[in-house]
Amino acid sequence: MRHLILAAMIDYEEDKSGKGSWLYDYRIKTLGDPKKDKDLLKQSSALNNVDKIDIPILLIHGVGDKIIPVSQSRTLSKAMKDNGVKTEYMELPFIGHNLVGGAAVIHEMKGKDFNNLKLGYENTILKMREFFEDNLEVP
Repeated sequence: MRHLILAAMIDYEEDKSGKGSWLYDYRIKTLGDPKKDKDLLKQSSALNNVDKIDIPILLIHGVGDKIIPVSQSRTLSKAMKDNGVKTEYMELPFIGHNLVGGAAVIHEMKGKDFNNLKLGYENTILKMREFFEDNLEVP
């Protein structure tokens, strides 16, 4: 059984967080410096290696992610599909990086219909389960 986890920036040119911001500093520390490590980051970008992906991919992105812009997952999903990679892409509303929502979900949903949110999460879980059942071999 093979696995692939994609969890990094695919395009540092899109990084608008600004030098000196906590987000920029976080990216430098955890992923690399876009100037000093440009070649390494380009080589390790999933977008630049789409032609090497030969397993089904479930790509999930929280729309409220402040670390990696949702446009990066949209771009990667399209590139994988264009290259014949079996890809399921899901965007989760009110969810941030690490698929965490917590208090932000409650604040955002204040005065809104929680049943719709609950239904959305149930549908997400069902889609994930279906993907795993279809694509992972269980011994």
